[in-house]
Amino acid sequence: MDGWDKATEAVPSADPFLPSEYTGLLLHAIQHLPDPPPDSRAAEIGVGSGVVLAGLARRGFGRLHGVDCHPAAIRAAEALLDRLELTCRTRLSLGSVWAPLEGEQFDLVVANLPQFPTDEPADADRIPSWSTGGPDGRRVMDPFLAGLAAHLRPGGLALITHCALIGLARTRALLAAQGLGCTSLLATLVLLEPLKAGLLPPAGRAETGLPGLLDVGPYRFVEAHVLRIARL
Repeated sequence: MDGWDKATEAVPSADPFLPSEYTGLLLHAIQHLPDPPPDSRAAEIGVGSGVVLAGLARRGFGRLHGVDCHPAAIRAAEALLDRLELTCRTRLSLGSVWAPLEGEQFDLVVANLPQFPTDEPADADRIPSWSTGGPDGRRVMDPFLAGLAAHLRPGGLALITHCALIGLARTRALLAAQGLGCTSLLATLVLLEPLKAGLLPPAGRAETGLPGLLDVGPYRFVEAHVLRIARL
């Protein structure tokens, strides 16, 4: 059993950093990247469990840097990376978005950020800020996008998850202002848990104005993407 296989052992259902469907989409996109050179540098903003950093290591990125604003996330990522014997290739920093990475550039930047449009906790088993992106869902996304171009090497890429609720058009406009463009690599519909679905306006209300929602009887789905971002 190699180190990656060890990570598939069962984890408690109350794990506050349990990977989500968005994490799975991001990992899938990473697995289909071209082979990186041995000295390639990759960074993740919002490491959570550390599983995406592990996926980057598995894909062949030589030097990895992870950032998270929650000490518990740094500890969780450290534990996973140590278990997989990857700590020698990774550097973890506590801080908000780009603050720990001033002046640094990367071949690849990845992020699965809180972006659900609410300030209310959406899952009692998660940290209170899990998935909460503020009233419009963009509280973390917009600062991330604003600093992205400065942290990409020439020819560098970014892969990010993006909930359709927060508006793909706004994201494209913010990227274009920095000379960046994006395409949707992957898209799926994610079932919203009842608590999370209840934080959104009821279906059929004219003021809802939220893109990317699909209601089927009592079930509510939201459109989720992985965006590939590069210089125009």
